[in-house]
Amino acid sequence: MKQGEALRALYAKIEAEDVACAFWCAVLEMPRISDIAIEAETHGYMSSLRIKRGGDWCFSLAPARDWLLFYVRRPELKRSKLDYARVKSVLSQSEERGDGEITARVSSEQEILTICDLIRDTV
Repeated sequence: MKQGEALRALYAKIEAEDVACAFWCAVLEMPRISDIAIEAETHGYMSSLRIKRGGDWCFSLAPARDWLLFYVRRPELKRSKLDYARVKSVLSQSEERGDGEITARVSSEQEILTICDLIRDTV
């Protein structure tokens, strides 16, 4: 599946207008961050917008009807200054999973821009 088709398939999972705007904000803003690339993935374990830093899959945004589930994955936690306390300080709905990864439900463009700032600050 081509990236355009994959992005549309991820977008199709979203019902809330604010979340749809947040999704496209992420698609446009994330690649503007130094050393960050995005890749839409629609099969396998998790259909998501994969956010890669230096080729490593460090973050994800998984769309649902009413939110995007943002993941800070282990490769990022090992390489940067990012930890649960820092994420929680800017995304109040953050949770630390049993495997050490961090998740947060986001539903607005402002939250996506906050995530972008968080990523930029940990380069």
